[in-house]
Amino acid sequence: MHIGVGGLVLLIIICLLLGSSGARRVRNAPLGGVCGGLARHFGLEPSFVRLLAIIFLICSGGTAILVYLVLCLALPEG
Repeated sequence: MHIGVGGLVLLIIICLLLGSSGARRVRNAPLGGVCGGLARHFGLEPSFVRLLAIIFLICSGGTAILVYLVLCLALPEG
């Protein structure tokens, strides 16, 4: 897993923008509710967003775990 400082800054900015746009995590979700919250925010099926997250995890070499953790911290619960 390799992400540069610029990538980390970009990730934090995106997460803050998502949080201020009204995106919320789903309550009582098994793994933080990020995929369910993003699916609800963008009007997509939660299963589709979870599938995209798994594909991103496989293709990113583990960077997706960092993205998910930052989203868990940045997105308010709702």
